[in-house]
Amino acid sequence: MVPDSLALDLRAVLLPRLQSATDYAAAARAIVDDLRQIGHPLRSWDESDDFAIWGDDYVNPPRSTRFAIDLRWPTADDAARAVDIEVTFGPWPK
Repeated sequence: MVPDSLALDLRAVLLPRLQSATDYAAAARAIVDDLRQIGHPLRSWDESDDFAIWGDDYVNPPRSTRFAIDLRWPTADDAARAVDIEVTFGPWPK
């Protein structure tokens, strides 16, 4: 499978979990915990009240390719924001 296909497949599995959550931040954390349990050594790249970005070790990348997951959801300040997940597999940006 190509990286884009893998990313879309993982997004298709994870997005409904986040969309159906009543506590988006807790659901995002549960998703990351599940990915860690199956072997993805994810680290927090950034977190806020309306998003969480997790990925490989960007200081000492373990491979020439990276895995990143960007989870976003609405907040009281931006209730119209869509719940979304972007999954990226591929080379590190130069």
